[in-house]
Amino acid sequence: MFLRVPYALFLLTLGLAALTGCGSGIHDPNFDPNNPGGTTAPTPPTTYSNNWELTTAATTKPSSGPLTKLTGSIISNTASGAAANSITAVFRATSGCYTGANIVPMAGTLSRTAFSARSFDVNAQFLTLTSTYSSTANSMTGTYNIGGGCADGEAGSVSGNRYAALTGTYTGSFTDSGTTHNVSLVLTQSATPTGDGSFLITGMGSLTNFTCFTSGAIAASSNISGGDANLALSLTGPSNTAAQFTGRLSTDATMLTVNKLAITGSGCTGNFTGVVLKKQ
Repeated sequence: MFLRVPYALFLLTLGLAALTGCGSGIHDPNFDPNNPGGTTAPTPPTTYSNNWELTTAATTKPSSGPLTKLTGSIISNTASGAAANSITAVFRATSGCYTGANIVPMAGTLSRTAFSARSFDVNAQFLTLTSTYSSTANSMTGTYNIGGGCADGEAGSVSGNRYAALTGTYTGSFTDSGTTHNVSLVLTQSATPTGDGSFLITGMGSLTNFTCFTSGAIAASSNISGGDANLALSLTGPSNTAAQFTGRLSTDATMLTVNKLAITGSGCTGNFTGVVLKKQ
Protein backbone atom coordinates (compact mmCIF):
# COMPACT_ATOMS: atom_id res chain seq x y z
CA MET A 1 0.00 0.00 0.00
CA PHE A 2 1.36 3.46 -0.93
CA LEU A 3 2.03 5.66 2.13
CA ARG A 4 1.47 9.38 1.61
CA VAL A 5 4.07 11.49 3.52
CA PRO A 6 3.11 15.09 4.34
CA TYR A 7 5.21 17.48 2.24
CA ALA A 8 6.43 19.48 5.27
CA LEU A 9 7.65 16.28 6.94
CA PHE A 10 9.42 15.29 3.71
CA LEU A 11 11.33 18.62 3.63
CA LEU A 12 12.28 18.29 7.30
CA THR A 13 13.64 14.80 6.68
CA LEU A 14 15.80 16.05 3.81
CA GLY A 15 17.10 18.91 5.95
CA LEU A 16 18.10 16.59 8.79
CA ALA A 17 19.85 14.27 6.35
CA ALA A 18 21.86 17.17 4.91
CA LEU A 19 22.94 18.28 8.39
CA THR A 20 24.01 14.83 9.56
CA GLY A 21 25.42 13.43 6.30
CA CYS A 22 29.10 12.51 6.05
CA GLY A 23 31.35 15.29 4.82
CA SER A 24 28.65 17.96 4.93
CA GLY A 25 29.77 21.58 5.18
CA ILE A 26 28.52 22.03 8.72
CA HIS A 27 31.22 19.63 10.00
CA ASP A 28 33.95 21.48 8.07
CA PRO A 29 35.88 23.87 10.37
CA ASN A 30 36.63 26.02 7.32
CA PHE A 31 32.97 26.37 6.33
CA ASP A 32 31.95 29.96 5.65
CA PRO A 33 28.38 30.61 4.43
CA ASN A 34 29.40 34.11 3.32
CA ASN A 35 31.97 32.75 0.89
CA PRO A 36 30.54 32.09 -2.60
CA GLY A 37 32.64 28.91 -2.72
CA GLY A 38 31.28 27.70 0.61
CA THR A 39 34.70 27.36 2.30
CA THR A 40 37.67 29.54 3.17
CA ALA A 41 41.39 28.91 2.88
CA PRO A 42 43.35 27.75 5.94
CA THR A 43 44.63 30.66 8.02
CA PRO A 44 48.41 30.86 8.57
CA PRO A 45 49.88 31.85 11.96
CA THR A 46 49.63 35.57 12.63
CA THR A 47 53.42 36.01 12.46
CA TYR A 48 53.35 35.16 8.74
CA SER A 49 52.90 37.90 6.15
CA ASN A 50 51.61 37.78 2.58
CA ASN A 51 55.19 37.64 1.28
CA TRP A 52 55.84 34.61 -0.98
CA GLU A 53 58.68 33.04 -2.93
CA LEU A 54 57.91 30.52 -5.68
CA THR A 55 60.51 28.33 -7.39
CA THR A 56 59.75 26.99 -10.85
CA ALA A 57 61.20 24.11 -12.86
CA ALA A 58 60.48 24.29 -16.59
CA THR A 59 59.78 21.13 -18.60
CA THR A 60 59.47 23.12 -21.82
CA LYS A 61 61.92 26.03 -22.08
CA PRO A 62 62.29 29.15 -24.24
CA SER A 63 65.65 29.75 -25.89
CA SER A 64 66.37 32.91 -23.89
CA GLY A 65 66.16 31.26 -20.46
CA PRO A 66 63.18 29.90 -18.51
CA LEU A 67 61.38 31.30 -15.50
CA THR A 68 63.21 30.18 -12.33
CA LYS A 69 61.77 32.26 -9.48
CA LEU A 70 58.85 34.50 -8.50
CA THR A 71 58.93 36.65 -5.35
CA GLY A 72 56.21 38.99 -4.12
CA SER A 73 52.79 39.26 -2.56
CA ILE A 74 49.56 37.25 -2.66
CA ILE A 75 46.64 39.14 -1.11
CA SER A 76 43.12 37.82 -0.46
CA ASN A 77 40.58 40.44 -1.51
CA THR A 78 38.27 41.26 1.37
CA ALA A 79 37.07 44.63 0.07
CA SER A 80 33.38 45.38 0.40
CA GLY A 81 31.42 43.94 -2.50
CA ALA A 82 34.30 41.78 -3.73
CA ALA A 83 34.07 38.02 -4.07
CA ALA A 84 35.37 36.52 -0.82
CA ASN A 85 37.76 34.17 -2.60
CA SER A 86 39.32 36.57 -5.12
CA ILE A 87 43.06 37.33 -4.86
CA THR A 88 45.58 39.73 -6.33
CA ALA A 89 49.30 39.08 -6.62
CA VAL A 90 52.38 40.98 -7.74
CA PHE A 91 55.62 39.08 -8.39
CA ARG A 92 59.17 39.87 -9.42
CA ALA A 93 60.09 37.36 -12.13
CA THR A 94 63.55 35.90 -12.68
CA SER A 95 63.51 34.93 -16.36
CA GLY A 96 65.30 35.75 -19.60
CA CYS A 97 61.95 36.55 -21.18
CA TYR A 98 61.00 39.09 -18.50
CA THR A 99 64.24 41.08 -18.67
CA GLY A 100 63.46 44.78 -18.43
CA ALA A 101 59.85 44.08 -17.44
CA ASN A 102 60.05 41.72 -14.51
CA ILE A 103 57.07 42.99 -12.46
CA VAL A 104 54.18 40.58 -13.04
CA PRO A 105 50.72 41.54 -11.66
CA MET A 106 48.15 38.75 -11.43
CA ALA A 107 44.52 38.14 -10.48
CA GLY A 108 42.76 34.93 -9.57
CA THR A 109 40.89 32.91 -6.96
CA LEU A 110 41.56 30.97 -3.78
CA SER A 111 38.88 28.47 -2.84
CA ARG A 112 39.90 26.71 0.34
CA THR A 113 43.29 25.26 -0.75
CA ALA A 114 42.89 25.60 -4.54
CA PHE A 115 44.86 28.59 -5.87
CA SER A 116 44.74 29.78 -9.48
CA ALA A 117 45.85 33.06 -11.04
CA ARG A 118 46.63 34.56 -14.43
CA SER A 119 48.86 37.53 -15.10
CA PHE A 120 48.18 40.66 -17.07
CA ASP A 121 50.11 41.24 -20.29
CA VAL A 122 53.84 41.64 -19.57
CA ASN A 123 56.08 41.66 -22.66
CA ALA A 124 53.09 40.12 -24.51
CA GLN A 125 53.25 37.14 -22.11
CA PHE A 126 50.54 35.70 -19.87
CA LEU A 127 51.61 33.62 -16.87
CA THR A 128 49.15 31.14 -15.32
CA LEU A 129 49.63 29.49 -11.92
CA THR A 130 47.55 26.54 -10.68
CA SER A 131 48.50 25.30 -7.22
CA THR A 132 47.29 23.76 -3.98
CA TYR A 133 47.92 25.36 -0.59
CA SER A 134 49.15 23.25 2.32
CA SER A 135 46.90 22.72 5.34
CA THR A 136 48.67 25.62 7.10
CA ALA A 137 48.48 27.91 4.03
CA ASN A 138 52.23 28.54 4.31
CA SER A 139 53.32 26.61 1.21
CA MET A 140 51.99 25.53 -2.18
CA THR A 141 52.76 23.13 -5.02
CA GLY A 142 51.41 23.02 -8.56
CA THR A 143 52.10 23.92 -12.16
CA TYR A 144 52.64 27.00 -14.33
CA ASN A 145 52.52 27.86 -18.00
CA ILE A 146 53.20 30.93 -20.13
CA GLY A 147 51.41 31.88 -23.32
CA GLY A 148 52.52 34.52 -25.81
CA GLY A 149 55.71 36.48 -26.35
CA CYS A 150 59.23 35.21 -25.87
CA ALA A 151 58.24 32.47 -23.38
CA ASP A 152 55.26 31.15 -25.37
CA GLY A 153 54.67 27.48 -24.57
CA GLU A 154 56.88 27.37 -21.47
CA ALA A 155 55.46 25.16 -18.72
CA GLY A 156 56.56 23.25 -15.65
CA SER A 157 56.15 22.75 -11.93
CA VAL A 158 56.03 25.36 -9.17
CA SER A 159 56.50 25.20 -5.41
CA GLY A 160 56.58 28.02 -2.93
CA ASN A 161 56.67 29.23 0.65
CA ARG A 162 55.07 32.07 2.56
CA TYR A 163 57.53 34.07 4.69
CA ALA A 164 57.05 35.26 8.25
CA ALA A 165 57.42 39.01 8.66
CA LEU A 166 60.89 40.52 8.92
CA THR A 167 59.97 42.20 12.19
CA GLY A 168 61.99 42.16 15.42
CA THR A 169 65.52 42.61 16.71
CA TYR A 170 68.28 40.83 14.76
CA THR A 171 71.81 40.60 16.13
CA GLY A 172 75.12 39.05 15.14
CA SER A 173 78.83 39.72 14.82
CA PHE A 174 81.74 39.34 12.42
CA THR A 175 85.51 39.68 12.68
CA ASP A 176 87.69 41.71 10.32
CA SER A 177 91.46 42.11 10.73
CA GLY A 178 91.23 40.88 14.30
CA THR A 179 88.46 43.30 15.28
CA THR A 180 85.00 42.01 16.23
CA HIS A 181 82.06 44.10 15.04
CA ASN A 182 78.62 43.63 16.59
CA VAL A 183 75.52 44.28 14.47
CA SER A 184 72.03 45.00 15.79
CA LEU A 185 69.02 45.77 13.60
CA VAL A 186 65.55 46.61 14.92
CA LEU A 187 63.23 46.05 11.95
CA THR A 188 59.53 46.32 11.09
CA GLN A 189 58.04 44.98 7.87
CA SER A 190 55.08 46.84 6.39
CA ALA A 191 51.75 45.03 6.57
CA THR A 192 50.86 45.88 2.97
CA PRO A 193 53.04 45.36 -0.13
CA THR A 194 54.20 47.91 -2.65
CA GLY A 195 53.21 47.73 -6.30
CA ASP A 196 56.54 46.18 -7.33
CA GLY A 197 56.34 42.87 -5.47
CA SER A 198 58.07 43.91 -2.24
CA PHE A 199 57.38 44.93 1.38
CA LEU A 200 59.07 48.01 2.85
CA ILE A 201 61.24 47.74 5.96
CA THR A 202 61.72 50.47 8.58
CA GLY A 203 63.74 50.64 11.80
CA MET A 204 67.12 51.42 13.35
CA GLY A 205 70.52 49.75 13.46
CA SER A 206 74.00 49.88 14.97
CA LEU A 207 77.49 48.54 14.22
CA THR A 208 80.22 48.59 16.88
CA ASN A 209 83.99 49.17 16.70
CA PHE A 210 83.99 51.34 13.61
CA THR A 211 85.73 54.69 14.08
CA CYS A 212 83.45 56.56 11.65
CA PHE A 213 79.97 55.78 13.00
CA THR A 214 77.93 53.80 15.50
CA SER A 215 74.27 53.82 14.49
CA GLY A 216 71.64 55.03 12.05
CA ALA A 217 68.15 54.69 10.60
CA ILE A 218 66.92 52.15 8.06
CA ALA A 219 66.58 54.00 4.74
CA ALA A 220 63.22 54.29 2.97
CA SER A 221 64.43 52.14 0.07
CA SER A 222 64.85 49.05 2.30
CA ASN A 223 62.61 46.13 1.35
CA ILE A 224 62.10 42.40 1.19
CA SER A 225 60.63 40.28 -1.60
CA GLY A 226 60.30 36.58 -0.89
CA GLY A 227 63.51 35.66 0.94
CA ASP A 228 65.56 38.41 -0.73
CA ALA A 229 66.28 41.23 1.75
CA ASN A 230 67.87 44.55 0.82
CA LEU A 231 68.44 46.88 3.76
CA ALA A 232 70.18 50.25 3.72
CA LEU A 233 71.32 51.84 6.98
CA SER A 234 71.94 55.62 6.85
CA LEU A 235 74.68 56.04 9.44
CA THR A 236 75.50 58.94 11.71
CA GLY A 237 78.96 60.30 11.05
CA PRO A 238 80.54 61.63 7.84
CA SER A 239 78.11 62.82 5.19
CA ASN A 240 76.52 60.09 3.03
CA THR A 241 77.89 57.23 5.12
CA ALA A 242 75.77 54.11 4.63
CA ALA A 243 75.74 50.36 5.19
CA GLN A 244 73.98 48.16 2.63
CA PHE A 245 72.86 44.68 3.73
CA THR A 246 72.01 42.14 1.02
CA GLY A 247 70.90 38.74 2.25
CA ARG A 248 68.47 35.87 2.59
CA LEU A 249 65.76 35.45 5.22
CA SER A 250 64.66 32.05 6.55
CA THR A 251 60.98 31.26 5.96
CA ASP A 252 60.20 31.56 9.68
CA ALA A 253 62.13 34.89 9.79
CA THR A 254 64.37 33.75 12.64
CA MET A 255 67.63 34.14 10.71
CA LEU A 256 68.93 36.73 8.23
CA THR A 257 72.07 35.58 6.42
CA VAL A 258 73.87 38.63 5.04
CA ASN A 259 75.65 37.67 1.83
CA LYS A 260 77.19 41.12 1.52
CA LEU A 261 77.58 44.07 3.88
CA ALA A 262 78.90 47.09 1.97
CA ILE A 263 79.92 50.20 3.90
CA THR A 264 80.39 53.31 1.79
CA GLY A 265 80.98 57.05 2.09
CA SER A 266 83.56 57.19 4.90
CA GLY A 267 87.04 56.12 5.94
CA CYS A 268 85.47 52.85 7.07
CA THR A 269 84.57 51.77 3.54
CA GLY A 270 84.65 48.03 3.02
CA ASN A 271 82.81 44.87 1.96
CA PHE A 272 82.08 42.05 4.40
CA THR A 273 80.47 38.64 3.88
CA GLY A 274 79.06 35.78 5.91
CA VAL A 275 77.33 37.85 8.59
CA VAL A 276 74.52 35.88 10.27
CA LEU A 277 71.89 37.82 12.21
CA LYS A 278 69.51 35.93 14.50
CA LYS A 279 66.15 37.12 15.78
CA GLN A 280 66.14 37.73 19.52
